[in-house]
Amino acid sequence: MPVFNEQLFLERAVQSIQNQNVRFGVELIIVDDCSSDKTAELASSLIKNNQAQFLNIKYLKLDENLGNALAFFHGLKAASGHYYHVLDADDYWIDRGKLSLQVEFLEASPELAGCGHRTIVRDEMGGTESFYPNPEPRLNPVSYSDLVQGAAYFHTSSLLFRNYFYDPSTKLSHPHEIFREVRGDVIRMYVNARYGDIAYIPRTMSVYDNHGGGIWTSLNQEGQIKLIERLYAKLEKYEMYDLVEDEENAKKYVGWKVNSLRNYIPISKRPVCLNSQDVFTKNKFQLSSVNGIKTVTDLEKQVRSLILMGMLDEALSLLRKFISALSFDANLKKISFRKVICTPEIDALCYEIGGLIADQLSIQPRTKPNKDKLGPVAFVMSGMTSNGGGMMEETLDFAQCYLADREVYLFSTETVGSSRDIRDYVDSRIQLVICTDTGLLEKTAWLTYHLSRINPSLVFLNPSHHDVSLLGGIRKEHCESIYLINSLDHGIGIGKYSPAVSGIIAKRPYEMDVFKKLAPSKQRVYVPAFTRHVTQRVISKKKTGQTLKFASACVRKYKIEQAYDYQFKDVVPELIHKTGCSYLHVGDISEGVVNHIRKALAKHSIDQDAFQVQPRVPNLGKYLLDNNVDVFLQSFPIAGGKTSIEVLSCGIPIINHDSYLHPMMNVSDMAYREAPCWAVPEELFEIARGIDPAWLKTHSDLALKHFEKHCTVEVIQRKCIEGNTLKSHPSFTEEVKFSVPETPNELRKILNELMEFTVFE
Repeated sequence: MPVFNEQLFLERAVQSIQNQNVRFGVELIIVDDCSSDKTAELASSLIKNNQAQFLNIKYLKLDENLGNALAFFHGLKAASGHYYHVLDADDYWIDRGKLSLQVEFLEASPELAGCGHRTIVRDEMGGTESFYPNPEPRLNPVSYSDLVQGAAYFHTSSLLFRNYFYDPSTKLSHPHEIFREVRGDVIRMYVNARYGDIAYIPRTMSVYDNHGGGIWTSLNQEGQIKLIERLYAKLEKYEMYDLVEDEENAKKYVGWKVNSLRNYIPISKRPVCLNSQDVFTKNKFQLSSVNGIKTVTDLEKQVRSLILMGMLDEALSLLRKFISALSFDANLKKISFRKVICTPEIDALCYEIGGLIADQLSIQPRTKPNKDKLGPVAFVMSGMTSNGGGMMEETLDFAQCYLADREVYLFSTETVGSSRDIRDYVDSRIQLVICTDTGLLEKTAWLTYHLSRINPSLVFLNPSHHDVSLLGGIRKEHCESIYLINSLDHGIGIGKYSPAVSGIIAKRPYEMDVFKKLAPSKQRVYVPAFTRHVTQRVISKKKTGQTLKFASACVRKYKIEQAYDYQFKDVVPELIHKTGCSYLHVGDISEGVVNHIRKALAKHSIDQDAFQVQPRVPNLGKYLLDNNVDVFLQSFPIAGGKTSIEVLSCGIPIINHDSYLHPMMNVSDMAYREAPCWAVPEELFEIARGIDPAWLKTHSDLALKHFEKHCTVEVIQRKCIEGNTLKSHPSFTEEVKFSVPETPNELRKILNELMEFTVFE
């Protein structure tokens, strides 16, 4: 552990080693590179108070500051272990089984020189998290030739190497001389890979704390270029290209790497350019100020300029283009799994523009909203598709609650085109009104006019991420009770701050807590997710020893194919192998994932029929029952709330997953209290091994009772609907408290950060 003036981090790093669960001895050599802080006193205290029986801590103080390269060289020279690992003092391990797993891995594979794993990168300055390696290595294991040509990179805190430099017969160590001159993890990978390949373990077990003081991150652009050039010059000096199969390509890669650094432009200095020709239809309005939108404030200024010029359609176009780009931005996707992202500025601007359009066309709604308790109910969507992630289903579920005694209208702005056979999905008693206009201004005016025409007493909104026309077309004069259904989702969610919206429907206890902090001025109504599709459950009569059948489902494959510690494609075949179960997945899934699972089954000589895939079905519960499914495994790392309700409706037990991405991804609060939940695969396998006929009957009864008590149309009608307002359904579980630090100011900050990453073309 090379240390130079890092007393703030040293104890944390050492504790992460002491927390390891190992059955072998570990030697920790703290190499103090002549620190001027209190590193010496702290190291002495750590040695004195060390309670880890397996750990022998040594302290090596250098007389002068020699730099990281020589500090590591002296540390390795003093090391006598079969394996060696470098852990910088400002990094730490987060998995208690890390060392045991890596040692067992290398013991079983003597041809390998080392192994690394996934690392969390925490950027203290930017407040963001990401993973190394990114992308995942395309080769595994990775050879020396591959490494020199840039095939993979593993972080220092992840790499365990065989100690080829220690001679047990003489008890002396002879590290490679290049270590004296070149510092860092890259050169250690190169040197060790000359003895054997480096393997990758897809499990997150360490944290790289990027506080700007690391070897690489502390350098400016010029310094980084010099470091790269120096590294490859030393490879040349020590003739370390001789093992590369294609030396010419390897050197080309070096040149490309250096040129990439020379041409690199920091994110904060990259232009965010919106092509004015795509926004404006008249050449004379191609404003130069359109180029250079870097913050939400810049966007607001330009939208207001367009409003002042009466260019309302262009203003809506600019807003839609902005939010569309962010909605499909890869950086936003990463952030949205850890943050709830709303758009206060967009909501307010759309409402303002919608009012101006209504004035301009003389279609302002009545000033006295309809207060008739049995007046029309309007549902407004951006489009109706059967593969829209459940938005259409939840809207139609709500509509079902009012069909008995009300006129019910369903409006679609067609911002997202509806399915051609949409009439087959919509109850004939619902009056379906679909917009045929194509312009944003026309769509906005269309919605304002038609809602004014029917004079609703209650309105429900379920917009897509970028439907600025829907936000502009809704006026608070339309109705006193306007509720937003699509309340919480990953990605950007519009409408929560619209002046027209009076309340937000929370479908989970978690959401109640979120919106108490995010939108305290809005009414929060807890209406549990429910479904109008009910399938009668026939309790499984499995006998002890009979094969269990597991199932999972997701509308979109990204829910099970995210970068995550426990990949669906790895956990499922292991579950089948360890429990002898069969498995059915319903919905979207990549062919590559299916092939990966089938290869894993073949490796264990398991029949390929043990894993089956079925495309999306119209009635999930009925399909699972027809196929004799015993237990439903909630999708991970991103769970599906709607599928939970459909599964509960037919009394199939659920096993949830506790995702570390964000509480939003864990929907265990939508199931019955006793539903088991796993965090790591070993817990899942243990749960599965404990399932017997008695367990199945108990959990099947619990699932069905929970559904009948909380999640049917009849329950919602009886407990939540009261005239033209909604009231909160008493929570079926004590309200769960989560840490939700987001505020409108923080949301603005997040959007501004995203603007730096996003280029509009």
